[in-house]
Amino acid sequence: MKVNTTLKNMLCLPRAAWCFFICILLLSPFLTKAQGRVLINEYLPWPNNTCGTTAEFIELYNFGPGPANIGGYIITDGDYAVTIPANTIILPGEFFVLAGQDIIPQNCGNDLRNVTVNLNWNTCGCTSAPIPTTGDGFITDGGGSNEQVVLLDSNLKIIDAIARGTSVESSSSITTSTAGGQFTARTFDLDNMGIQYETIGESVGRGNSLARKIDGGCGWIKDTQESAGDINNTTGLVLDWNASFSFTKAATCNSTGGISIAVSNALLFPMHYTLGKDADGNFLYDFNDNYLYGTDSTAPDMQLSNLDSGRYRLIMESSLGCDVTMFDFSILGCSALILNQLSRNAGATRNNNNTIIRIAENPFADQYTLLIQAPAKNRMQLMAYDQLGRLAFTQIINVMQGNNSIRLTAHRMQPGIYILQFRDQEGRLVQAIKGMKR
Repeated sequence: MKVNTTLKNMLCLPRAAWCFFICILLLSPFLTKAQGRVLINEYLPWPNNTCGTTAEFIELYNFGPGPANIGGYIITDGDYAVTIPANTIILPGEFFVLAGQDIIPQNCGNDLRNVTVNLNWNTCGCTSAPIPTTGDGFITDGGGSNEQVVLLDSNLKIIDAIARGTSVESSSSITTSTAGGQFTARTFDLDNMGIQYETIGESVGRGNSLARKIDGGCGWIKDTQESAGDINNTTGLVLDWNASFSFTKAATCNSTGGISIAVSNALLFPMHYTLGKDADGNFLYDFNDNYLYGTDSTAPDMQLSNLDSGRYRLIMESSLGCDVTMFDFSILGCSALILNQLSRNAGATRNNNNTIIRIAENPFADQYTLLIQAPAKNRMQLMAYDQLGRLAFTQIINVMQGNNSIRLTAHRMQPGIYILQFRDQEGRLVQAIKGMKR
């Protein structure tokens, strides 16, 4: 099956009509309402003695294309369950860390820094029962057991499920917390849900996290150098499959465009995808943009046609439920839409929240310094786009109140002009500035 949907009509509907269309799409069994693909990306089931039981953690990662509201999602090992509080948002490219304490010291959760967790399951009032703070803790993995970790949505739909081996530990009946009346309590037993687990195949070992070798990938590694809240991406490793992108039809003033993605491994079909369109033209994929979900069951390639002018992000995922990959592309049409938008974003300007951001040296080479004057402490997301609106990289920046001088590397940027967009913790656009790498 080659996907040849009238995407121009779908992705360019008025907001009310688009919402109605999405509601219809949600009736399809292979589609999801989440605008971002969230995976279990890393976890530490058995901290060493100096760190303590409550330093165990689970890290979620949102691959995108858009933000994900994980309020009501459930994390469980089959014995305990954590219900994530309402309106918890993970931005694309952002991590979410759950643990049994507020701060995980350096070398207990991350070998580079202390980690401030996003949710402490011992104080959130959102667990199915009190989680032990000594002994095995939440993730019972102190020996040779094949402990499982499962992520469910609020309706008990399986989002992600991993285990160390194929014969998982026996689970028990669990009734979830309502998180203070925010959600309906759910009762389930993992043993009765017919779950197909992604198996890790790593041996036990105290003080070792289990992490995907590449964010969103299928392969796992036992690593004494934990990276909670940070990128995994082991040097030299790549996904188990690759895809080549090409334009099959350029848009003109009187027609739409199309793309084709050739997948190297036909055994990974059906391929699932989410196509996001930057409908409001702000160089970000957020809740104001448009998303289309689908599945292609026929190898070796997938085609999307009838694409109107605009900026797009395509997330593809193999039939294994992992090895996620992303393509950013733009359909320019006859109006040079993307380039016009880029040219309007220039220089540092004062914005509504009185945050001022500028680049100290511009043009810059392999490093550059952001000078940020902020009225309050903030955690911002930096997203860099090239001249065609393609995402070059994304990064989380911690900003303190007052004047900040933040040194960043530019090794992921090819020479050229970039738009640097900054978002606050609520996903609001703070500022956009133009930079040039020599």
